Amino acid sequence: MRCLFESINNGLLVSAIRNGTIPPLLVKYQLDEYLPHVRQIWFDGTPAYRDVILSHPSIYQDYTFIVTSVKNIKQLPDGVRHLRVGGMNEKMCILLAVLSKFRSLCSLELFDRYRGQAVLSLDHDRLPSNVPVLLNSPNMVNCERLSIDTGLFYLGDLCKELANSTVFKSLKGLLLRGSPGSLNLLADSSTLANCETLIIEYHTLDKICESIAGGSSLTTLQTLILAGGGVTDIGTQQLADSQFLTSLRSLAIYSDIGPNGLRAIATSTVLSNLEQLKLDSTMIGIRDVIISPTPPP
Repeated sequence: MRCLFESINNGLLVSAIRNGTIPPLLVKYQLDEYLPHVRQIWFDGTPAYRDVILSHPSIYQDYTFIVTSVKNIKQLPDGVRHLRVGGMNEKMCILLAVLSKFRSLCSLELFDRYRGQAVLSLDHDRLPSNVPVLLNSPNMVNCERLSIDTGLFYLGDLCKELANSTVFKSLKGLLLRGSPGSLNLLADSSTLANCETLIIEYHTLDKICESIAGGSSLTTLQTLILAGGGVTDIGTQQLADSQFLTSLRSLAIYSDIGPNGLRAIATSTVLSNLEQLKLDSTMIGIRDVIISPTPPP
């Protein structure tokens, strides 16, 4: 490893990758041995390391890049596939507009788990105007994973935009955090027709349970994670009786559930195929849940 870092610092490794002397996948394998947060520190503070990551598509296409400014975005190749937008140093509308440069996005996170900030909660009166444009962009057609944190705002309007979008044909994982109200329109939309993982954090989950239980587009859903409060026996019973959750294999509810709710889940014929079940009232948030396929560099 010492030789690896020496070759990174003196620039030899970048040259060797670009002229084909060293296979880029070998370099990627060696760098993957280090923890994600360590690699992120190197990427932010070591230009030579950043050059290695960006030297070949085989290396950078599998990484999730954190962008906090237009400058960050412009420094990345167009072929980047995984992005996390967080730590707003510039107007969100500008960032969203510049995101249009990436034509092969497979995962997008508007979810700042490191700073505990809601990315979209900059203007409490309305959804940023570029969000509908982004959610209907042809560049999102290959997006498989989408994570959005709106804090206490926007999620209802955001769900409507997602439901009306016609580009999310490949979406397999969706994480939403905020105040969604009803998800009925989204749960019945073609956007979630192929969704396998759904993660929602909201302070009142009963409405969410009702929407999910009646979601005709959720027949492919395999993993459901709910975090928040307000799960009554009625909400739990609705999940247990849903005719659309027959493919569900993993269920986690981070909230207080009464004995009748537990009984409903335990005796449900719909949920009889569950392989994993977690009911935990001690975890009140989902900031550590990761649905992106790879860590940041």
